[in-house]
Formats: sequence, structure tokens, C-alpha cells
Amino acid sequence: MPAYRFSWDDFDDGTVAVLARAAGHPPGQTEQSARDWLAEKVKRPTPQFVRDHKRALEDTWLRSPGGGAFTQQIVRQLTDLGIGPGLVDGKRPVTPEQCVAYIRRCRNSKNVQRLIAEAMVEFGDQDRAPEDPPESFVPRFVQLTPSAQPADHRVPNPYQEEAWRALSQELGGNGDGGLRSGLLVMPTGSGKTYTAVNWAIREALNNGVRVLWLAHRHSLLEQAGDAVHRLASLAEEPVRVRIVSGHHCSTSQINRADNVIVCSVQSL
Repeated sequence: MPAYRFSWDDFDDGTVAVLARAAGHPPGQTEQSARDWLAEKVKRPTPQFVRDHKRALEDTWLRSPGGGAFTQQIVRQLTDLGIGPGLVDGKRPVTPEQCVAYIRRCRNSKNVQRLIAEAMVEFGDQDRAPEDPPESFVPRFVQLTPSAQPADHRVPNPYQEEAWRALSQELGGNGDGGLRSGLLVMPTGSGKTYTAVNWAIREALNNGVRVLWLAHRHSLLEQAGDAVHRLASLAEEPVRVRIVSGHHCSTSQINRADNVIVCSVQSL
């Protein structure tokens, strides 16, 4: 989970009061307000906190105006993982009310607890503007049609174009069937993921070569998957992208038709 600077300040008074009371705050018997008491006792929500207070969250924050977008995001993640009833009253949940009903019907499992806790921590991030939407969700598996994807209008820096030329010269095929290896080294913040994914789509996928992308953290896996989504318009054929890790697809779900596999080192 990203290292957000968490605070309860953005949560509405009703949510704070209900959660504090459920967590043991004695109303009227302490000089501390419910918000101050909760901030002292619960530094940031954890899956264990959600496990103990899932029903209270369903009745408060998950249906609040501020939490509604995060509730919809949680349901998208749950359905992507195949968790929950699938349909509510014969329909896929769309509105915040339908999404709360969906979560209420989910078993209080570790995955449910984790997703709600992560959403709460992101919502309470002190560096997030109140109007900012949740971080974009990257599906475990998707087939992207290039013509249906928005074009990426970023202009590469000269050093990125130089990197593409060097990669193509070093790794480009010349018909001899020989093996090649290379190492692209770029400093932090220089756009390594964009540089590598852009080149991999144009020079690997578009030449019939499949891509295996390895990383050791879930956030880096999703960052790579998101980059493929954003750059898929560069592809000449549909792109099947699968993320493999303990939180995404399993290794047994890998399919021969997958073009891009973004995999954790542990799963590999």
C-alpha cells in the first residue's frame, strides 16, 4: 500500500462518530471528541479494523457523498477478482446505493477487508485534494483494442528517444535468430516505465514478440499495467494484458494468447 499521510479529517462527522463508538469511545464520558479519540486510537484503517467494523462502514462512509466514488471503485475491484454476488437485483451495480448493497452481500473476507482499508487510507490521504477521484483501477486481465484506446499525446524527451534508438540497435532482430540482452538504466523520475512500455509495444508486440514484465511490488505491477493501457493505441493488433501476483491472476490463469504478462517475482 502506498505510504499515504493518513488523517481522519476528511471523513464526515457521522462516520467518525459511528466508528469511534463501535471502536469503544464512550460518548459523554471523555473530554476528547470522537474525532480526536479515533485519531489517537486508530492511526490508519487496517484490514483488521474493517473486519471488526464492516457493517458500520456500510451504514456510514461507504454510502456518504465523499466515499461514493471509492465505493464504486471497490466494487469494480471485487468483480474483477470474482468476489461477491455479481448482480444485484439482476443488474450490475452502478450507483453508490447499488454498490453498497453489493459490498453488504460480500462475505467479510480478507480481500474485502483489504480493498476497503486501502480505499479508506487513500481517501484520508492528507496530500489528496477532496475533489480528487480514486487512483485509477487496473484490471487483472483485459483485452485492449488499439482503435478504441485514447491516443497518448505525451512528447518524449530527447533522452527517451535516444534510449529507443539504442534499444532498437541493440535488441532489434537481424534475421540470424541470435539471442540478445541489454540493460536500460535511467534515474528516478525520468519516465522509465513509459520509455520501456512505449518501445516494447512498437518494437516487440508489433513484431509478434510477447512481453514478460517483472516487478517485486504490487504497486509497480499496476503501474506497468496502467502504462500498457495508456499506450495501447500504439499497437497494431489487440493486446491481451494479464497481471499475475498474489493479488491478481494466478500463474495457472496464464494463457498462450496473452501478449503482455506483468508478473511479480514471487509468483514467477
